[in-house]
Amino acid sequence: MAESSLSSLIGREIRSWGSDPWQLALISWLPLVLFAALWWIFSAGIVTDLGIGVVDLDDSRLSRTLIRQLDATPALRIASRPLSVHEGRRAMSNAEIGALIVIPYDFQARTSKGLKPDVTAFYNGQFILIGKAVKSALFQAQATLAGRIDGGLALAQGAALPQAAGLAVPVVPQLTPLYNRGMDYALFLVPAVIPALWQVVMIIGMLNAIGREHREGSWEQWLEPGPLKAFIGKMLPYVLVYWVMGIGFLLSFHLLGWPVRGSWALIITAQGLTVIATAVMAGFLFVLVDDLPRSLSLAAAYTAPSFAFLGVTFPASDMPSLALFWRSLIPVCHFMDIQISQMSRAADFGAVALDFGALVLFLVVLPLVVLRLAPGTEDS
Repeated sequence: MAESSLSSLIGREIRSWGSDPWQLALISWLPLVLFAALWWIFSAGIVTDLGIGVVDLDDSRLSRTLIRQLDATPALRIASRPLSVHEGRRAMSNAEIGALIVIPYDFQARTSKGLKPDVTAFYNGQFILIGKAVKSALFQAQATLAGRIDGGLALAQGAALPQAAGLAVPVVPQLTPLYNRGMDYALFLVPAVIPALWQVVMIIGMLNAIGREHREGSWEQWLEPGPLKAFIGKMLPYVLVYWVMGIGFLLSFHLLGWPVRGSWALIITAQGLTVIATAVMAGFLFVLVDDLPRSLSLAAAYTAPSFAFLGVTFPASDMPSLALFWRSLIPVCHFMDIQISQMSRAADFGAVALDFGALVLFLVVLPLVVLRLAPGTEDS
């Protein structure tokens, strides 16, 4: 006889974990290992000691000073001194260096005449972070060297020290980052990558739970109490486990010193709605094809690219209409809008009400899931 009460359905699902090591891994140690690995990958926080090569065609006192200035920047480290541009480009192609800087033959001569010599930097444009680090460090070294030269010329012409400093650097910009003050890449990426991975783990775990009924031949027995009750009884343990897991990674952000300037309650509520929306979409993907391997393939296509649509590495406001439409179908994208607004800007509820509404709107799919689970629809 089938277990008909909701509590017995929940107990039945929890007991099944003991006989399914893969399912147990998906709700326990595997996500924790993946989250910890992601944090470890980005734990350095900032880019330092990026190995570059320098081709010094001038070999003058000024060019050597510039090289020392480059090596003194935190982001760069002179790892190679190729004798020619061709040799340096070959080192870049072999990934021996991240970038190549070429100082021209007439560097010191043109500088002493007040002309502007061209210092060329080559880097792989596919690695945006490397390019950004090289450009920033090169600008910093060039500005420092130019300030020393212009200041020295002003002092030689009899200017006072404050006036010489003003002539060397006439404008000093004041740059004040508002949220990620240390430009920490871990703070920039990890709070986004982990929710994206969290959603992938969730939907795989939920699909595997539904597919097990097919695999073990217990599909009809599972649905005897009614499709809605059966679906809720199966999904509720996963909703609670993954919600607690989400709260756990939010607490880990706090322990790492990453601030939550807004409402913890709003983020935690959004996490719960995200888990529920993911459960509904897991059910929808399964009943769409009525097969575990194919539904997992659909889930991979549905959730794996979600990080690209979060609006973290590329602003959502500049995405084309098709990308925005796809983004609206992914629960974690709405959650990330809420999380960013609370962690960084301390926005009020009105600023994120539409995202909360979008998460609730995923429940519209639930009747379709229940209708497809109803006895008699599987064969049709």
